[in-house]
Amino acid sequence: MNNMRNKRELSLKKFVLSNYIKIKLSSAIELGCGSGKDALWLSKKIGKKILAIDKEIKKNNDNKKIINVEADYFDVKKIAKYIKADNRYDLIYSSYSLCFNDKEQIINVLPFYFKKIKNGGTFYLLDFTSDEEIVSKRTNLWEIWFFDLIKKYFDHFEIRTKKVFEKEHGHTHRIFELVCFNPS
Repeated sequence: MNNMRNKRELSLKKFVLSNYIKIKLSSAIELGCGSGKDALWLSKKIGKKILAIDKEIKKNNDNKKIINVEADYFDVKKIAKYIKADNRYDLIYSSYSLCFNDKEQIINVLPFYFKKIKNGGTFYLLDFTSDEEIVSKRTNLWEIWFFDLIKKYFDHFEIRTKKVFEKEHGHTHRIFELVCFNPS
């Protein structure tokens, strides 16, 4: 069952990376990379190394094609060792990981990552919600909180996309796209 779920999630992420990312990528960071399979796939697709960050990375033979950082992506001091102060990235994305963390941690870490996005670069967040929430028209409080946070603290980002792109097993998978138009 878990193996099927992992294959399904991987295909959803590839679908998003293939169909929604419209800029030419030369650099990317994945927050919450797990085994690094998505970062490896993206690295092969763009021909560049990807910075893949997770608390615990399961090693595989192809990991030399990506830059694995075994660290909590909330530990900015440790992550900063791998990212030069002036480095900027075309893409930073989080698939089904960032939204399941403590809000205070997210508030504390987003400024660090948002400052690392190039002008015109994109931050993608994939998450899911239960179909029950959508059917009953209950508001997803995490989504409201996240959008309010962006509007309040990160006025150089524009929320361009909020798409429901697939339903599966009682959940609706969604993508949020934040585009940087004037980095500080």
